[in-house]
Formats: sequence, C-alpha cells, structure tokens
Amino acid sequence: EDEVDLSRGDMIVSGDYVRAGLQVGQVLHVHLLITDSVKVSVGQTYWLRLGTTHVQARIDAIDHQIDIETFNAVPASELEMNKIGRVRLVLDRPVASMRFDHSVTLGGLILIDRISNQTIAFGFVQPASRSAEPKRGLSLFLSRLRGLSESQIRLLQPRHLSLWLGH
Repeated sequence: EDEVDLSRGDMIVSGDYVRAGLQVGQVLHVHLLITDSVKVSVGQTYWLRLGTTHVQARIDAIDHQIDIETFNAVPASELEMNKIGRVRLVLDRPVASMRFDHSVTLGGLILIDRISNQTIAFGFVQPASRSAEPKRGLSLFLSRLRGLSESQIRLLQPRHLSLWLGH
C-alpha cells in the first residue's frame, strides 16, 4: 500500500533536514579545482558524481577564480587546469548535498567529461550566499594536496577521496 520507489543514490531523511544542514535542489554553488587540460566555461555539460548520485550538470555561471596565494576572488570567464573557482551548477534533477565543511561525502564531488569519462574537476559544495561562504573546506583540501603530483591527484577515485580526507 505505502510503497516507496528508491534507487541507488536516493536518500531518505526524517526530521528537519534543512536545520541539519542538508540542501536539496537542482542548483549547487561549488568551488571547483580543475584537474584536466580542458578549460571549463559557462554552458558546458558534465556528469557529476556526489556520493552515490550520478547526474548531469551544466556550468551556469563562473562567479570568480580564487587566487591560491591570497584566497582573494579574481574575475574569470573560464577556469583552466590547476585553477580554483566558485561556480554555479544546474543539475538535471534535484540532489541532496551538504556544505563540504559539514560532510565530505555529501559535500565533495567530481565532474566527469561525458564523452571521455575523464575527471575534469573536484568540487566542494558551498552555501549559496557568498557572505556565508567558509574557507575552511577549501583550505583543508589544499593542505591535504600538498606533496601530491598531478598524476596522483588524477588517480583518486571518489570513494578514495572521502577516505583520504579523513572521513
């Protein structure tokens, strides 16, 4: 009688999920670390893997690039390899996520090229409001990457990324 149709990647929550920090929607504000030689720009579409969820994501806007020396925002229309920027993604269906500094599993994601299946970028879910934007998650990730070569970073799989960051 009261059947619920669930599939891999779906999430069941109870109580006040918003108060618990869970975000559900088709728009994600993320920091992206570009790991491929392909430049990322507005309008491009990728596969997005967040936890066990696999959806299509379109780059809707690039808010800015982040200077890794000062953490200041720098205007940008595209992001290239080894650059970090704040991006707004529009997804083909709603997903559950959390800020990266609250949950590595629900806050860390990867973007995958739809044709080559190459990992294009690592992403970190951020709050929608820039004024509420913490730098802790980004700083944590950058400090953990020190000492790894580009090829070692590319070999990381999503499940390894979660474990590797101390989850």
